[in-house]
Amino acid sequence: MAMAQTITAELRESENRFRVMANSAPVLIWLSGLNKLCYWFNKTWLDFTGRSIEQETGNGWLEAVHPNDLDFCLNHYTQNFEKRLPFTMEYRLRRHDGEYRWLLDNGIPRYSDKGEFLGYIGSCIDITENRQIRIDLQNSNADLSRFAEISAHHLMEPTRRFSSFTQRLRHSLSAYPDALHNQDINASLTYLEQDAERLLGLVRDIQLYVTADQARDKPGHVNAEVAAKSAVSALADQIAAAGAIVSVGCLPNAYIDLPRLTELFRLFLDNALRHGRPTNPELNLQIEIGGVSEPDVNRYYVRDNGSGIDAEYQQRVFEIFERLNYRDNPTGTGIGLSIARRIVTSCRGKIWIDSSGHDGTAVVFELPNIKGNKHDG
Repeated sequence: MAMAQTITAELRESENRFRVMANSAPVLIWLSGLNKLCYWFNKTWLDFTGRSIEQETGNGWLEAVHPNDLDFCLNHYTQNFEKRLPFTMEYRLRRHDGEYRWLLDNGIPRYSDKGEFLGYIGSCIDITENRQIRIDLQNSNADLSRFAEISAHHLMEPTRRFSSFTQRLRHSLSAYPDALHNQDINASLTYLEQDAERLLGLVRDIQLYVTADQARDKPGHVNAEVAAKSAVSALADQIAAAGAIVSVGCLPNAYIDLPRLTELFRLFLDNALRHGRPTNPELNLQIEIGGVSEPDVNRYYVRDNGSGIDAEYQQRVFEIFERLNYRDNPTGTGIGLSIARRIVTSCRGKIWIDSSGHDGTAVVFELPNIKGNKHDG
């Protein structure tokens, strides 16, 4: 009997300590039992709502939830409660002054020492200001992206005219052989043509960069081999001119939209063709496209037998306008790998360079292995 009284006293003391601690916490705390109903709220919660604990208990607290959030809030709580899962949700709760404030609510299932489910404990923080900052930042980023997209669109037409009229000028001067034989005139035309080509490529790549995080088709489990072979076909002339040998292995399907996956392989192939020169000039440039499927991710690579990239530059190459070999590739824009990184990260993936010394370079990227991918690769 004395032992039972001691245990009861200890439990009561433990509960009192919890309530004192919870009432002193700067967050809103609630407790619910096996019936899903809330039976206790800390002082911070009651001060926030301006209501008594009697008003809040049971489903009373739902009276202060914003009408537009009520169904979501109750359904989210109920569904996770039935599965005994931790949950996080955002909803608006009416403060004592009548203003609705956004709360971030984290609920965690509670268990006894014997592993018996007891209900939930939850904690809420006011995120109204942070949420507004986040929304303002998203709107600002959207405005900047739209500005860049429109600017690139309007720049494209005069850039095309610059290229076109430069070609027409050379054609017109062909009627005057002495003019084209003039070294200054010929050199000036050549510089104009090179600048026109570079400007066209630059504007195109800016457009691709701005929209890289936007799906161009409905995302799904797409055939990565089809995407890789489409990229090879698109660069057939460039591959032939470089005398390169390109092979495409068995690739696992990828969860992304097909146009952007094709664009990824095209960017990596173009990068290898521009920079992947073998150290031995007697060797052909060889490019291998491969991939493997892991439990959580699908990994792909485009590997060449070129001279490699030193470790100190392996992150820099993904920075926009970063060009390691400008003189060898004057027509490159320095945006290609930045576009690739933007595509991959927008799909919650990772991208990196795998290169050791002069043993070639592989651009590697991973995409989440979303359930439903039936192709083993």
